[in-house]
Amino acid sequence: MRTWKTGSRLRAATRVGAVLSLAAGAVLVAATPSYATPPDPIVTVSPTKGPSGGGNTMVLTTSGGADFGTTGQTTLGVQFSYNACSATYIAGVTPAGTGTTLSAGVVSAVTSVVGTSPDLKKLTVTVPAGVVAPGAMTSASYFICVYAGTVIAANGTPSVLTHSTATAAYTVQGGQVTLSQGSGITGGNNNITVTTSTGTVTPASGIQFQWAGTANVPQTCAVAAPVATPVATTGNPPVQTAGVIATPPANITLVSGSTTSVKVKVPADVALAPGQNISGYNVCIYATASANAALIAGTAVPYQVAGTSLSLGNVQGPATTINTIIATVPNGIIPAGSYAQAVQSATGTRGSCPATYTTQSTPQIYDATPPIRNLAPNRVAITLPSLTNSNSPTTDYWICIYSGNTNGSSSLIAGSQMPYTIAPLATLTSITPSAGSSLGGTQVTLVGSNFQSATQVSVGGTPVQISYIAPNGQTLIGNVPGHTAGGPFTVSVTTASGTVNLPSAFTFTNGIAVTPNFAPNTKITDLDVVGIGFASLSFAHTEADSILHTNDAGAHVYLVDGTYDPNTSGQTPKVNGQQGECANVLTVSDIEVVCQLDLTQSMSKTAGTVSTGAPLPDGTYTVTVVNNGAIGPASYTKTVISSGSTFTVAPY
Repeated sequence: MRTWKTGSRLRAATRVGAVLSLAAGAVLVAATPSYATPPDPIVTVSPTKGPSGGGNTMVLTTSGGADFGTTGQTTLGVQFSYNACSATYIAGVTPAGTGTTLSAGVVSAVTSVVGTSPDLKKLTVTVPAGVVAPGAMTSASYFICVYAGTVIAANGTPSVLTHSTATAAYTVQGGQVTLSQGSGITGGNNNITVTTSTGTVTPASGIQFQWAGTANVPQTCAVAAPVATPVATTGNPPVQTAGVIATPPANITLVSGSTTSVKVKVPADVALAPGQNISGYNVCIYATASANAALIAGTAVPYQVAGTSLSLGNVQGPATTINTIIATVPNGIIPAGSYAQAVQSATGTRGSCPATYTTQSTPQIYDATPPIRNLAPNRVAITLPSLTNSNSPTTDYWICIYSGNTNGSSSLIAGSQMPYTIAPLATLTSITPSAGSSLGGTQVTLVGSNFQSATQVSVGGTPVQISYIAPNGQTLIGNVPGHTAGGPFTVSVTTASGTVNLPSAFTFTNGIAVTPNFAPNTKITDLDVVGIGFASLSFAHTEADSILHTNDAGAHVYLVDGTYDPNTSGQTPKVNGQQGECANVLTVSDIEVVCQLDLTQSMSKTAGTVSTGAPLPDGTYTVTVVNNGAIGPASYTKTVISSGSTFTVAPY
């Protein structure tokens, strides 16, 4: 390495070498060595530690001497060197070493930006991916060197060193952990996805949340896993001073198909002390959950914890309309004058509330209409503006309440642990068919729009089993369950935007199914009848001598040739009455009765009287349940003709 002369600060550009051109003989004398001005010191490096593999940013600061450059300049050369900085910009060298000592390595940064005037003594640098702890090294430290440009000697006059650290001022250890969300509510229990850039991670890995202070600045994890310790505090009100929170194995779930990502339920002990508004935790992955296990990777920027849990009165609403939601802090207060925001989740992730207020930037962040209205010390009404549905068919927004509206400093008071989901308003125009058996099982097709987020369909309040939703959201197919006969009933579809109704749209017909459905006319047969609504019927008059009471006003199970019609016509008691009756009815439940069908006797279907000794003629009949067997009743209900109600009399 070059040694800097202290007795002279003559620059190479102003120094004339002892090159003499003699007229006689043209004798050439060797040039005297030239020295550049010694570099100005880099006095602070923030942070001083980071993950192996870079990707994080750091800020370098110099004092006195020369500025780094001009406002916003991006043409400087920055290198991370295993030993004291070279006097000129040089070609890169792959890092190598053993233990914690590098034996080689010069890595060039791609991105660096000088601060804004007048703060030209600050330089922001993105740590390059080549800055690593190579091989089996657990950590590695680098000098930081700043040059006037990026020219190496092989390409021309090399760029000279202008600023450097006096020691190996930046240390890397482990790989880098990235999080699906960088912040969360105090008290944990929310889910985040943790991904490592190196090594593998499993539910058996040790994942710790190591307290990193209150500033949102890069930190590093302990090289060996420390013993878990509870949160320590001091002062009144208390503020946190320490804490290592271990994640229980039950809180760690492997992401399907991945060896580098796990889903983590944040432990409940990852929390704020009463005297703090914000706190940071390094998320650190170790080879095992045992103490002193080797570090695999850690976060470059701490996971931030702020606020408390906010409970939403409703978690779904329509897009492109103004909505008001009620929110509650179960254990706390929401001060008057607080501000609320709706923060959109990133596509494919589960976001969370930022730890501090961020200026509105649609469609990612929306300010709620101020002020939020305090309904009680811990309960508020929040009016949300028209939110953009960016991630069709639905978009999630986190509802966040802040102490004020100062960008980057107003602290989070509370945030929702579940998102508020929006979707386009649905419409419902038709249902086909418009009727089905009360036994259920009818497949129906609903036509409308924006069904993609449908979570429930009901007919008369009874849920329908959804089997298919068209990708364009205009068609939905489902199976209607059993329901008491009647209607027409309202059909409802519930989506993330709310519920839409189609009144008087579907009727349940009074259907039944019988077992067995055939028998000869030489025996008495036990019949099992399945339907709905039997519990409300009275079969009290259909005892063994039911033939004597076959036309009374009680409920009956008839055998009818065709469609039952109890009305009178001239001298005929019933236009088309029963030809047989199932007696001794036992109501098993609201959906089932059993009875005895005597096929050895038959009745006149008009007179309704017994034909002694005459069995029921062979043929196909309909089992019909009526609530009123009287002749010409003012009102009555009956079951309908269906395949399930057909009964055949034949010599089987």
